[in-house]
Amino acid sequence: WTIENEISDYNPVSIEGSEKWECIKVFCGDWHSASLTTNGYMFAWGFNKYSQVTSFNKEIIRKPKLIRKLSSIIGASLGKCHTVVYNDKGECYSFGLNTFGQLGLGDEVEYASEPTKIEEFENVVSVSCGPYSTAVITISGEIWVFGVL
Repeated sequence: WTIENEISDYNPVSIEGSEKWECIKVFCGDWHSASLTTNGYMFAWGFNKYSQVTSFNKEIIRKPKLIRKLSSIIGASLGKCHTVVYNDKGECYSFGLNTFGQLGLGDEVEYASEPTKIEEFENVVSVSCGPYSTAVITISGEIWVFGVL
């Protein structure tokens, strides 16, 4: 399986080698996808113009790549061109396009090519991304939202 110029396939296809990763979750954004393994690693692939698959120096990632800067990941969500994850310590990281502040990193950054910790909150238990927005829930039940709502 590879991604050609257009990222589409009309029939189900198996991702070669994925059975070796012991995947337990899979996520789809508008233009990229990712999976989590039983040991907390993340693989990602797809359109990567804004580093939403992370810092691989290519616009399209044709085969799933391990995101080496992330570990102990237990949850994630993907927007149109951004990715948000959280780990078993409740720390939240984001990367990709930040045009509308959807990374939670303020308005100084156009995009983040590496997973960047969002410092405003701790103890994250859930994340959800819209095309240009993100919502986070902490263990206390507090909801944080950022980007275009």
